[in-house]
Amino acid sequence: GVGGGQRARAACPAWDGRSAGASRPATGAMAMVRGTGRLQGEDHIIFLDKVRAGDGTLTRMYQFSMEVTGGPNGMRRLKGKMTTNLEQAKKDRDLCLKTLQQAEERMERSFATAALSNESSPNVSPKSTR
Repeated sequence: GVGGGQRARAACPAWDGRSAGASRPATGAMAMVRGTGRLQGEDHIIFLDKVRAGDGTLTRMYQFSMEVTGGPNGMRRLKGKMTTNLEQAKKDRDLCLKTLQQAEERMERSFATAALSNESSPNVSPKSTR
């Protein structure tokens, strides 16, 4: 009925009930990229400088970004979320490096266990030909 649409819109926090146009969230102002690069003194952290077109406000964004071997094309890109907080980008980097280190340790333990298992297994004698 008629009230169904009102209930659906009222459940959306972006809708304030004033007009049909209010049902869409604001998209924000356009921004132009002014500069990008690797952050000096920080491994695997890139930055992106954005300038808002309306008032010229400069915002620096940070992101963890790293390439490792693997994936379908031989290289796999690992990256964190784009953020204005440098500490968050560092946390993303540290967590990823820790995860990669733990994965490498698991693989080494797995190979060592497999090697020990192969050494302790008895050889299978060939079938007798009668």
